[in-house]
Amino acid sequence: MGQYRQAQLQHYAWLREKTHRQRQQQETIQNTKPTQINIETLAQKLARPEQEIHKTIEKLYGPKTRKTQRLYHWWQEPYGAIRKVWAEYLHTRIREAMKKIGVENPSQLARKMNVPDGKTTIMRDWMRQKPVVSAKTGVLKRILTMLKIPLEELEEKRAILDRKFPINLNSPKIVK
Repeated sequence: MGQYRQAQLQHYAWLREKTHRQRQQQETIQNTKPTQINIETLAQKLARPEQEIHKTIEKLYGPKTRKTQRLYHWWQEPYGAIRKVWAEYLHTRIREAMKKIGVENPSQLARKMNVPDGKTTIMRDWMRQKPVVSAKTGVLKRILTMLKIPLEELEEKRAILDRKFPINLNSPKIVK
């Protein structure tokens, strides 16, 4: 069997698996027909990320479906919101990414990862800032995903300094 044919068969197998997963998700979501959909319980049932479930719910029921969540994370903030992040944490994570790829500075890292120049200057600026890095939520999210750093890690390491995330939306202080 030729190399092209083998790659084509692998692609078709991947497509079959993907459509099968989507069909299972849709069936599970359709069987859950309350007026309000709780994302955490669905995420546990389906073993899928919450963002993927949001998209599927919007496709099935429309964008105005009420979705409830118990926890509010930093990446759910508006893209323009400025977060104050612990600089030492960001510096070590960027240095680890540079070591992993085998480069010496953020510019080389960006070139190897095909990152636009704008993001390169942002990373360089972050490396110069001490003790706190001020970053917009959207930019921080994009750069962390490019560096393959899980977004939850900032919450776990308490690297966000201006607020304590995740925020429990069902706590008595917020409900009042």
